[in-house]
Parts: sequence; structure tokens; C-alpha cells
Amino acid sequence: MRCARLHSEAEAWGVGLAPLLRDGLASGGYTPVLDVYVVRECNSTQDVAKQLAQAGKRDFAVIAERQRSGRGRLGRSWEDTGAKGLAITIACEASGMGAEQVSLRAGLASCMACERVLAELRCRQRVGLRWPNDVVVDTGKSGQRMGRKLSGVLVETVAAHAQKRVLLVGIGINVLQSVTDWPASLKRRAVSLGDLAGLPEEGGAEAMVQTAAELLGALHEVWTLRDEQVVELWQPRSLLQGAWAMFDCAGDGGLERVEGVVEAVDPLARLSVRTTEGVRTLVAQRTTLRHDLMM
Repeated sequence: MRCARLHSEAEAWGVGLAPLLRDGLASGGYTPVLDVYVVRECNSTQDVAKQLAQAGKRDFAVIAERQRSGRGRLGRSWEDTGAKGLAITIACEASGMGAEQVSLRAGLASCMACERVLAELRCRQRVGLRWPNDVVVDTGKSGQRMGRKLSGVLVETVAAHAQKRVLLVGIGINVLQSVTDWPASLKRRAVSLGDLAGLPEEGGAEAMVQTAAELLGALHEVWTLRDEQVVELWQPRSLLQGAWAMFDCAGDGGLERVEGVVEAVDPLARLSVRTTEGVRTLVAQRTTLRHDLMM
């Protein structure tokens, strides 16, 4: 049984997270997080986590009150719009699980956290998962269920102490942004929990801490589940089935563009896509969803 500790100069985080770390996570046995470091400001929580990992720290999380230049998947940037989004990185030794398995758990935990925060705010808006790990609004429209994005995950691997391989699991959740905060390129593509629930920005520190607490709690719940158990929780939240989508698939001849209606998703193995030429089976680890062309 392991208990996480909080290292923060910010009073709000101490009041909100310390009881969870002391009582909640410890009561359930294993947690992937032994220490939580809250920093006032940084370029990226991934960079802070990398420095701590190379200094010998392990099994910890870094939370930034303000992240200036967050990173996303495939070389994209992650827009934090000031101090209105939750930026967190979990660092864990890469033993027993690969990056894809960790990424799947991180996306599922992010979705569970968003669901719980919205429920607490009495917001009935449904959210779901866009393969592999984005949390998006469920529009409820057949064939076009995926709406604006709430959360994303970035997994990076670094060589740390004693040359052990460490996974840095970066998670960004939009918490307090309003439509006026987004740059023009994101106004129709991004949304926040506060925007969905009509939450005023004033007093938003509580919502930020609550979101972090729900995320750490959800990670604790899913971390040691078997892959098949994670998939069982992931599948009902998947919004890709039945939607038209476009993919880039890596093969011996380079990248191939495949587009069609998604018939099935096994998030760790394969996707089935009905194209104009018939059903194609795409290997998950060699396939990238071009969601930038879907919305």
C-alpha cells in the first residue's frame, strides 16, 4: 500500500488535493503517483518531469498552475490559454506496460474525470473518447458524434536514472476557458468543462483542483487493470464507431491515406473501416487518425 504526498506552495492545492492523496488513494492500494509537485509556472510539465526523473525521482506527478508552451501529439502544440487549463504529467517507470497501454489508460482516466466533474456541476452534456485518447463532446448525431475537444494525452519516453526507461504521460484538460479565450483556429474545435457547465471563471481554482483530484483518482482506478478490463471501460465511451474518418497508415511503401466509415475499434490492436472498395483492417500501432480533417 502506497500513499502519495503533495509538494506545493499554493494553499488551494493543499486544501483540495492533500486529503485525497492522504486518504483516498492510500485506501485503495497501489497508486502510480507517490509525489505530486505543483509549480507556479513552467514551459511544459513534461520538461519539469523529465528533469525530476533524471535526478532520480520516480512515480510522481507535476501540475502547473500556468503552462506557457505545452506540447501535444504528433508535434502539435497544446493551447493552455493562460492559467485556465489543467496541465499535468505523470512519470512512471516503463515496466510491464508499453506506451500504447499507458496512453489508453490515461485517455480513459481523463474521460472519467471529465464525466465526474460535469456530473458534480449538474451538467448533462455527455463526453466520450476519440481514438486513441482524446476526450471530446458527444454531439449525439449519427455519423458525426464527435464534437469539440476537452482533453488530450501525450506520452514521451526518456532515459532517466540508472538508464531506466521512464514514461512521461502528459495530460491537458480544458477547465475554465471560454470561447473568447481560443485562437481563431480552435474556436470550433476546443471547449472547456466550465464552458459546457456554465461555470464562471471567478472562483475557478476550486474547479481546477477538483479536476486534478478526479483525474488522479481515475488513474488510480484504471492503472492496474488488465488490458481487456480497460478496453471494456473504453469501448462504451468510444465515439468513432459509425463516423466517417480519415487515417494515415504506415506501411512498407510509406504513408497511405484511408478514409471511410469506422465499423469497429479495438484500441490496442486494429480498426475496421468501410471504404468505397470494401472493409479495410488497419493496425492500430501503425495508424494515425487525421482528426484535424474531420471537424
